[in-house]
Amino acid sequence: MTEYDEDDDIGNKLLDEADGVENYAEFIRLTANCYKEEEEAEDEDPRKAEVTPLYVGMEWGSFTECREYLRDYGSRKILGYVRDNPDCKPKAIRRRVKRKYKVNISYWTAWHARWRCLEMILGSFEDSYAKVPDLCEQIKKDNPGSIAAFSRDSRTKQFTGLCVAYNASLEGFKDARPMIGLDAYHSNGKYGGVIMSDTALDGNGGLFPLAVYFTRLECKETWNAFLEIIAPSLHLHDKPLTFISDKQKGIEYGVQRQFGYVNHFHRLCFRHHYKNMKMKHPGPEIEKLAWKAAKSYNEIDYNQAMKDLGETKMQARE
Repeated sequence: MTEYDEDDDIGNKLLDEADGVENYAEFIRLTANCYKEEEEAEDEDPRKAEVTPLYVGMEWGSFTECREYLRDYGSRKILGYVRDNPDCKPKAIRRRVKRKYKVNISYWTAWHARWRCLEMILGSFEDSYAKVPDLCEQIKKDNPGSIAAFSRDSRTKQFTGLCVAYNASLEGFKDARPMIGLDAYHSNGKYGGVIMSDTALDGNGGLFPLAVYFTRLECKETWNAFLEIIAPSLHLHDKPLTFISDKQKGIEYGVQRQFGYVNHFHRLCFRHHYKNMKMKHPGPEIEKLAWKAAKSYNEIDYNQAMKDLGETKMQARE
């Protein structure tokens, strides 16, 4: 049985009396959304409330208060634009403000305005970090068998790391190729940091994501902490593992600590290696022969490519 609502009587009465287009239109108008006011009240966000408009003679208690007001006022003027274009650049914001409000603003003013708008839309970095423990619990609850672990400094209680690896990826790795790529790249967020990744290859040679680790910097300790968390799951593969990485010393240290007692191989990524090599031995011919040797699948082709490379430039071969 449904709950009684007096608005239903209005709609039924109009339907009974509907003998033309005008009555039908009136019915549509009255019943379009009976709860519009309630829904708008629930969706109201204090961060999106309007700011008092500027007026001549407006006063503030301090210069800091004035600056914060103007920043907030300017951010709300472009809030809709940033919401529709979250990847917009400060230069685009400057052009829009110049065209719409006839005001020139600096690059950094536009940069700060964009970040403030993103915080209004998505929330602040501080709020996101505070929700990390709840995020880990939710991942483990909705995806049993997944890895979701975070760490923080015992003295300052500051965030130090977050590792996430879904159970579907860990189970799928058992049938994937025993080849793992380890790499990291720097985050451009408010607090910076490093995002480390652990990626395998599936049966078709495609990338197969395994785990990610968010941390403050890339060093021996953080790589060892990352590999220590996921090592038990990687050990379940029935074949010897091959790790591919650049020459970052922290990776070599972590791999040796966590996998040194099992049969494994650690090789360098030639793309990273060649970037260093071409600084001393540039040239398209050397690049072609070097890649030919790296992609050789048997010893005969490899030896021939290295012989050709030595004939072109002996120092590059060595």
